[in-house]
Amino acid sequence: MEERRKPLGVKNYGHIAHLTGSRMGPGDHSCELSQARIATLKARDRHDHVIVQEKLDGTNVGVARVDGFLYPLVRAGYVADASPFEQHWRFAQWVYANQDRFLAVLEMENDWLANG
Repeated sequence: MEERRKPLGVKNYGHIAHLTGSRMGPGDHSCELSQARIATLKARDRHDHVIVQEKLDGTNVGVARVDGFLYPLVRAGYVADASPFEQHWRFAQWVYANQDRFLAVLEMENDWLANG
């Protein structure tokens, strides 16, 4: 298991706002109505690139690319390999096994941003 460190130096991400009408718990909050419209009805202009993802309840993980390397992270920002939870280790293994796919998607995103 890898030592506990934060490749980004901060949390992987904070709280994610819910879209209007979604089920929320006591600590949850919804996004502004104007943001919800952009995410669900219509982008403001050709410069908006909207990605809406479904967050499933359970563990929160993500992937960061820092200096060309991919890091599977838990929400607190630590590398997933260092987590005490098996589901985080398995996520890290999956990220490493699929790093070519991640990098290909990121390259497509870079191309899209560069060429609009």
